[in-house]
Amino acid sequence: MCKIDTQFLSYSHLLTAVANSTVSANFKINHPSDCTNYIINNDSSNLEKVTIYTNGLVIYTKQQAGKILTKSNYPFVSKDDGYIWIMNE
Repeated sequence: MCKIDTQFLSYSHLLTAVANSTVSANFKINHPSDCTNYIINNDSSNLEKVTIYTNGLVIYTKQQAGKILTKSNYPFVSKDDGYIWIMNE
C-alpha cells in the first residue's frame, strides 16, 4: 500500500452521511484536461485515489463508509447547480 503526503493539497471538502443514508459527491472542474488516476487503496471499506491532471490540478479522494474526503491544490466552490466546482484557474 502507498501513502500520499497531502500537505500540498491545501483545500479540502468533507461530505458526511446523515443517519442511515449514503453519501455521494458531484464535482465539476472549471478547466478540465487529460488526467491519470492512481489507486492507493481499494478495499471494500476504504477507497483512496489521487488524480493528476496535465494542467497541474491534483485531486486526492478518500471514501469510507458514510464519508468522502476530497483534497485539492485548487479551491472548491459550491454553486446552485448541484455540483461542487474545483476552480483551477
